[in-house]
Parts: sequence; structure tokens; C-alpha cells
Amino acid sequence: MDMITGKILKMNGWPEGKLIGLAKQAAEALSAQGFERAAILARLDEVRRDPGLYLADPRLADLARECLRQAPAAADSLSELRAAPLAYPVWGRAAIDAGSLAQMDHAMRLPVSVAGALMPDAHVGYGLPIGGVLATRNAVIPYAVGVDIACRMRLSVYAVSPVLLAQKPALFENALLDQTAFGMGAEWKGRRRPQHAVLDDPATALCVRLERAVVEKLQGDCHSPIAALAELSADGATVELRAAVAGREGRPPVIRASARQGVAEAEATVGVVMAQFEAQGAQKMLHGM
Repeated sequence: MDMITGKILKMNGWPEGKLIGLAKQAAEALSAQGFERAAILARLDEVRRDPGLYLADPRLADLARECLRQAPAAADSLSELRAAPLAYPVWGRAAIDAGSLAQMDHAMRLPVSVAGALMPDAHVGYGLPIGGVLATRNAVIPYAVGVDIACRMRLSVYAVSPVLLAQKPALFENALLDQTAFGMGAEWKGRRRPQHAVLDDPATALCVRLERAVVEKLQGDCHSPIAALAELSADGATVELRAAVAGREGRPPVIRASARQGVAEAEATVGVVMAQFEAQGAQKMLHGM
């Protein structure tokens, strides 16, 4: 099989510097998997033309990221959408509703968008589907969020080799299935514990409970412009609850409320915050009430 050299890459339009080095590495990875020279050069051209599609490919991701970094800023007017959305990878397309795909397509038509992806759990959000990822150049889009309520993740690091995952896949698959409650209204019952030290600690549970209480009392849902953040002090003696509400569809103005209490009286912060919101007309802003 012919080796793809730097000279060959330059003849195909790859510039000197870091980019050509990464292109050569990607070519070697593709060659090791049996790709012929013509197919490799064609694939590299695809990465250069549309790098966002290859950010999840371990053989081509470094090259794709560098192509995005070196790409010139879009010349399009920021007031004009692209005629068609940029291509983006979708995992589990068959189970994703048309509204989520349409919302992601619209985001990928923005002139500042450079890459995107849609996960299997995608469903319609605010300016971007929940489960959607959007990369933009020289722009931050606060509206490009899904706004799901109280989603939590936690990373646990174990003192074992990752090789064990490949050696005993069934063990870990069964552990996830057995120790996770899925679906609307799912809960642990009887002797099954609703808490576990790996996923729950008292400080985090307290903060999340206060944040959820604000959203609940404001009758919020996935599309309500409500923010709530509870934080313990460094010594763990007090908790501060801060919250904000905007008008329907995220329109201004934004009103704010906050309260601080000792941890033993933490629940009282919710009442104080709600009283401040009531005085500022939060319910009318959110629901027209």
C-alpha cells in the first residue's frame, strides 16, 4: 500500500504546518485500517470541507478540530441564515421526534455554527433540543439551551483498571440495569434504597431540593425561564438561595431574588425568595396570571 507523504498532501492542497502533520497522522490511521490511497485522500478532503462531522471519529477528530480552529471566520452576514443546515451526526435518529430534528437543523443554519450533534435522548427544548450539542465560532448563544429540570450527573473514579470493563461487560451492564430507575414516576420501593453514597451526598441533596422547590412553586416546566442556585458556605454553616425569572419565551425584564439562612433553617430560604418574587409579579411574567 502506497504511503501518503507530506509531499502528496501538499499536492492535494494541504498547507504546511500543524494541519499537514495531523492530516498525515490521520492518513496513517486510515491506512492501518485498510483504506486505499484514493479513499484516504477523499476522506481527508471531506474532513477539511466539513470538519464538524468528524469530531466524534477518533481517527480524524484531531484533524477536524484543527480545521475548525484554522477556518476563516464566516463571511456571511450575521442576519442571514444558511440556505441549508450544516451536516451533523445523529445517534438514534429513528427514535427522535421530527420537532427536535427541525430545531437542530435550524440551529445548524446559523452563520456562526460550525458543528453540532444530537444524542439519542433528544427532545424539543428552548433554542436547542435537550440532548443537542452546538459549537459556534466567536459567539455565545444563551438561548441555545434545552432547559431540562434538575438533571444531574456524577462521576465516580474507582481504583481499578479500565481493562476490567472489557473483561466483564455483563457485570457492569447488569449493575446499571439493576441499580437505575427509568421512566416517568419511577422510584425505589420497599427495601430498595432511594439514596446511595455514590450518587447522593447531603449537601448536594439539600441544594437540589431548594432549587427544585423554587421551580415547583413557580409552576415551572422545561420551557420556563427560571434559574435557581443554592450554595453552602465554605464552612457548611449557611446556605444561600439565588433565583431569577424572565418573561415568557425569555423576554426581559429579568427579576431576581435571594435569601440566606443557617442550614437548619434552609427550607425557609424558599419562602423568602417566593415572597420577593410575588412582590415583583413573577407569576404574571411567567403565566400571565
